[in-house]
Amino acid sequence: MITISTCMIVKNEERLLARCLDCVKVFSDEIIIVDTGSTDNTKAIASKYTDKIYDFPWINDFAAARNFSFSKASCEYIYTADADEVIDKENINAILRLKEVLLPEIDIVQMYYTNQLEYGTTYNYDKEYRPKLIKRLREFYWQDPLHETLRLEPVIFDSDIAIIHKPHESHAARDFANLQKLIADKQTRWFFCGMVILGANAGGAWSPIGDVTTIMLWIGGQVSATKIIMETFIPSLISMLVPLAAITLTMKGNVERPATSETNATYSV
Repeated sequence: MITISTCMIVKNEERLLARCLDCVKVFSDEIIIVDTGSTDNTKAIASKYTDKIYDFPWINDFAAARNFSFSKASCEYIYTADADEVIDKENINAILRLKEVLLPEIDIVQMYYTNQLEYGTTYNYDKEYRPKLIKRLREFYWQDPLHETLRLEPVIFDSDIAIIHKPHESHAARDFANLQKLIADKQTRWFFCGMVILGANAGGAWSPIGDVTTIMLWIGGQVSATKIIMETFIPSLISMLVPLAAITLTMKGNVERPATSETNATYSV
């Protein structure tokens, strides 16, 4: 049986944290909580589940905080969670069964991330695969008997386990605030936001392939492949490629990050 460290980064999550920890404690061998500056009872709540609570000064970098949380883990695998996630009993039991049978060569287990459409997000789908269980120390192996080479690609298992995303509010304001800190120029920020929205909505045009309603209409002869291509796929490509080309030409040069105590770097685009 494998061992699992659950790693979380949190800030002011007193409303949701216990709900999440009640789920993950069932299958976790240790729980790592990294707090990025809470001013509420988040750390007090976390202390009821684990004594492995660490402070990490917020530097507008989610990846840096995640990496710090991973550095504190000691088990074979790391489960990465957010405070606004919920796992029902059926899927908790599925993770417990997975602990017993997971093959050692598996580097990453993907799980479904569901309930994406709550709060009117720009997503065009309600669930997607996300890497949720990751081997903490990856081993490398040689392959091919004659011209031997290292296997660089991780071995990924796509499971049927579903994690429910249940936030108490939209993350849009938080994400835009972080974008403002990363990109100094207002016009550049609006270009980025526009591209994200257009790209997300353009991608949704491809969803009818697996949509049950579309299939039923197809069987009934009410829609055709040609009509879908002409009226859905091609417009979606145009709506994505035109703004991409405009942004590429307009933003050619440098994007400057606002000055902070940490860095005043310039990033090339």
